[in-house]
Amino acid sequence: MHLKNGIPWSVSLGTSAPAAAALAIRAALRPADPPPTPTEALLTIDSPPQLVLDRPPAATEALIAEWRSWWAVATRGEAEGPMSPGGVLGEIVDANEETLRSWTAGHKRTLADLARERGRPQLAGAVRAHEERTGTSLGEFHLKLIAVPLAAPVLLPLTEQRLLVSLNLVRDRAALNERIIAHLAD
Repeated sequence: MHLKNGIPWSVSLGTSAPAAAALAIRAALRPADPPPTPTEALLTIDSPPQLVLDRPPAATEALIAEWRSWWAVATRGEAEGPMSPGGVLGEIVDANEETLRSWTAGHKRTLADLARERGRPQLAGAVRAHEERTGTSLGEFHLKLIAVPLAAPVLLPLTEQRLLVSLNLVRDRAALNERIIAHLAD
């Protein structure tokens, strides 16, 4: 797409099974100590799958560090991260692989259904309205949105051009458009 002044832009919307799996494992472990970072506090998932934990590991600092490392890989962007991170978390993922795959596939179908819906506010119109209202251009941008099943409506920058978005925010296209424009205008 191009802005009114001919500047190109694009937004792609997809899912990440490894990121969703990492969130599900985090929810199953319910780490309270060490306390989550402010960003991690936003990562509460909606309707987590029921995972089997034979021997729930203690949420030690080492385990939390292992999860944070997996999360960084699962959301980095060059390619999808590993579904199973190895180590203690990998054992949990491997023991629950079918449940996690089924759960993440369901969210992928939900996203596909949302993307096909017609009559929802489009980002191009919102960008044009913003530029006309403010008299400023948002410039060239190429965003990649990763949709995951978070409980709260979240748009969380992972990098300048890569954003984590909750499925419930994708459902409310007007609110999503507002948050994208706010991110770009910031």
